[in-house]
Amino acid sequence: PFRIRLHVSLAVRWLLPKLSDFYLGHPDIALSIETVATEVVEPADDSDAYILYLNEPSRDPACLALFEEALVPVCAPGLSGLSSMDDLVRFALLHRSADQQAWIAWLSANHGKPLAAYRHIPFNLDELALDAAARGLGVAVTDMTLAEESIQRGVLVVPFGEALKTGGNYSLCLQSSAKAHPACSRVLQWFAEQAGQGAGKIL
Repeated sequence: PFRIRLHVSLAVRWLLPKLSDFYLGHPDIALSIETVATEVVEPADDSDAYILYLNEPSRDPACLALFEEALVPVCAPGLSGLSSMDDLVRFALLHRSADQQAWIAWLSANHGKPLAAYRHIPFNLDELALDAAARGLGVAVTDMTLAEESIQRGVLVVPFGEALKTGGNYSLCLQSSAKAHPACSRVLQWFAEQAGQGAGKIL
């Protein structure tokens, strides 16, 4: 198998919904998906590639930018009384990481109140924060691409506000040994196609 290491939330929210398309086009290739729950995805000797978050685009030719980060608030469709920034103080902010940086950045860009003005429920994964949001526990801020499938299915909605492009991106990076893998070029081509499909979306 071609072994890919990535964050669990990215695997569940972005890669997993695309795997049926991959296997339809590449029935002879097996992908081995290894997930980690740490905030930083470290390369491992037993992987061919890894997907990680970068604060800015990489100049490394072995790294392929998949999509840019664009932060949006999301909540359950039935969360009543939430239509503007002023309403937000009545709901819990769901955090995807201990540093609460996503909410800090989004509130600042959208003229929100200081973080201390709100109620908070902390998590350590996007996946947990988004599931909590879908269950009506509050409002999460996440990357638009990670929330896209849930929004399309009507499980989550963007109640208001503008998406915040942070300048960061998620990139697929090859290990030096990956080029010797017989499936490497075709796997890389498929990921490049996924990146191209996302390039035209308005976030």
